[in-house]
Amino acid sequence: ELFFTTHPLLDLRLFKDYNFRISSIMVWCIFALLFGDLILLPVFFQQAHLPQLSAFESGLNMMPQGIGMLVGFTLGGKLFNWWGARLPVGIGMGFVCLGMWQLGRLTPTVDGLTLLPWTLITGLGFGLALLPVSTLALQHLSGAALAKGNSLYNATRQIFASLATTITTSLLVQFTASNVSELLTNANNISNSPLTNLVASQEILIITAQAGVTANNDLFSFMAIGSLFVLVLAFFLPSRRKLSKVELMEEEVEGMVAVATTYSPGKPV
Repeated sequence: ELFFTTHPLLDLRLFKDYNFRISSIMVWCIFALLFGDLILLPVFFQQAHLPQLSAFESGLNMMPQGIGMLVGFTLGGKLFNWWGARLPVGIGMGFVCLGMWQLGRLTPTVDGLTLLPWTLITGLGFGLALLPVSTLALQHLSGAALAKGNSLYNATRQIFASLATTITTSLLVQFTASNVSELLTNANNISNSPLTNLVASQEILIITAQAGVTANNDLFSFMAIGSLFVLVLAFFLPSRRKLSKVELMEEEVEGMVAVATTYSPGKPV
């Protein structure tokens, strides 16, 4: 549409703005990690945990993450006003990295209380990181550019969230199937007899649960590494000092425009 219409639905030229570009890249990565986390934890609680939990119980165990995000959103706005985007996003992604790393050490019988500190920290980190980058992306846009920027920002964010959901689900299924096959093969080799004649249904359930837990742990470890990469990207975000300079320049330009529009020969300025 850039070549056939004056006002494209998704104006990719907005990516020329540095703040919009780096903020978009950051939010793509953060949303990919967030939706991967929102896929893995419920699947773990309802499929791999022993005993398997209901959807309601799974939701209760994930509630600390939601509370952490709420607190993170509240603090993120204040920290952005004080320090700019770089520091709160860096702190937030540090929390996410720590939480993901600890969630990569699940066991089939771990309880929600044991995971509470890490789900809370992970949610807090996402909240601290998301609000500043979202604010930074649209802060200096106005008029028609603000509407276009908001559309482009939300559309690309949802695309990467969908991709993350698809990739995470696919990898989880593949890793689990591979682990089940390996565990069953090892069990047969140890018993020296067909598994179906030896292992009861409960033992098969335990093997399947262990395979799912191992798959979850592998993916959470990968996501911890991914969050570390996003933490490095946070250093490319502008600090409050740079933002202040930009805001001051904008105020000077606006003042000059106001003077120019109200000026007339012979009239004192």
